Amino acid sequence: MTWLKSNGLVLLAFLIQTATLSAGGPAVVSVTEPAGIRRGNYPITVLIHSSTPLSAENVAVSGDSSPTNIQVDKAPSDFGDSMYTVEFADTFKPNETRRYEIRYGNGTSRDLQPIRGHVLTETDEAYIITNKPYLTWQIPKNLDGLISSMNFPPSEHIRTGGRGIYVTNTENQNIHIRGDGITSEIIRRGPLAVHLRFKKTLSQSAQAVVDLHFPVSRSWVEVQVRLLDPLNKYKSIANELLLNLDPPDNKAPTIADFGGGTTGYVTLSADQHAQLSATGKEWSISRGNRSDDVAIFASKESAAEGWAHIMDRERCLAMAVTDFGKASTDTIRFDGGGRVIASRMFAGEAKTKVLRTWYHFVFYPPQISAATGPQAMQQPLRVSIRQ
Repeated sequence: MTWLKSNGLVLLAFLIQTATLSAGGPAVVSVTEPAGIRRGNYPITVLIHSSTPLSAENVAVSGDSSPTNIQVDKAPSDFGDSMYTVEFADTFKPNETRRYEIRYGNGTSRDLQPIRGHVLTETDEAYIITNKPYLTWQIPKNLDGLISSMNFPPSEHIRTGGRGIYVTNTENQNIHIRGDGITSEIIRRGPLAVHLRFKKTLSQSAQAVVDLHFPVSRSWVEVQVRLLDPLNKYKSIANELLLNLDPPDNKAPTIADFGGGTTGYVTLSADQHAQLSATGKEWSISRGNRSDDVAIFASKESAAEGWAHIMDRERCLAMAVTDFGKASTDTIRFDGGGRVIASRMFAGEAKTKVLRTWYHFVFYPPQISAATGPQAMQQPLRVSIRQ
C-alpha cells in the first residue's frame, strides 16, 4: 500500500483540505495537524469517486474516532462525473495524526443521526445561512459587497458600503465582481458545510469564479477568488468588507494587530489606516493617515505570516490570507472606520490567479471568544490516503 498526498489548493482549493479516493473502497485516510495548534471539532473534507450514487446513508467513517455526523454531496462538475465530497469533523492535538477508514457504496449502510447545523434558504436577492440561535449570514446573489450581513447575536458585524471583490487590469481599471452578469449556484447545502459558487465573465477570454465555503463548526467564511486569465490581462485581485465597528475616539480607538514575522499591534483613529505588506521574505507593518505612512515593523529576512485582527470593544474580525507574499505582493489593510481590504498583486504571467482569504467573525477580545487562531485557517489539516 502507498500513501497518496493531496494539495488542497490545487485539487479542491475552495475546501478546507481534500484527498481523493478511487472507486471501490474502503480506504484509509490519514489526517495530520501540521502547524502545532490544537484544533477542536475541526472540519475535514474528502473527495471520493464512486460509480454508485452516494449519500449520508451509504457512507461510513470509522477509525481513531467514528464521527456520526457526516455530510455527503455531489462534487462540482470541475472534477468529472461520479465525484462526491464527504464532510466530517474531529479534534486534533498539536501535530497529531489520526486515521480513518471510509466505507461507501453498495453493502454500506448506517442509521442517520439528526444533525444540527447550517440551514440554507434563499430569496430572489440573497442566500441566507442560519445556524440558530447562533448566527445568520446573508450573501447577495449579485455579490454586491460580498457579505451583506453577518448577525452573530448580540452583534451585527457587517455594515453596507464595502466594495466587495474587484480585479485590476493592466490598464489600471478596477472591474467589480458584482451586479449584472453574475451567476450563482449552490454546491453544498449543509448542515455541516454550505458552499456557494459565483461566476462572472469579464471578457471573451477571462472569467472570475468565486467560491464561498461556510463550515458549521466555525463562524468563518473561506473566500476564494479564481481569475481565469489566459491572456494575462489582469494584474491583481482584492476583497473589501466594511465592518460594523463603533466609531473610534480618543478613549476607545479601533484596535488592530498583524502577523508579520512578529506580531505588530496598532490603534487607529477615524482618519488612520494600517497595513501589513509582503513580497517574498520582505515585509512591513505601517500606519498612516491621508498624508503620510510610517513603518512600525519591518524585515528582509523572514516571510510574513499573513494574518490580522481588527476590533472595537464588542466585535472582532480575525482574517488570514493563504500563501501570503509567497509568490506575489500581498497586503492586508485596515482603516479606523472598519474598512478591511485583502489584495494580491501578481508577478509574471500566471494564467490562473488565486486569492484565498478567510474571515472569522468573533467577539472582543478574540483570546476568549475565538475557537481557533488565524494561523489554523492558513494551514488546513493535511489529508492523505492509503489504498
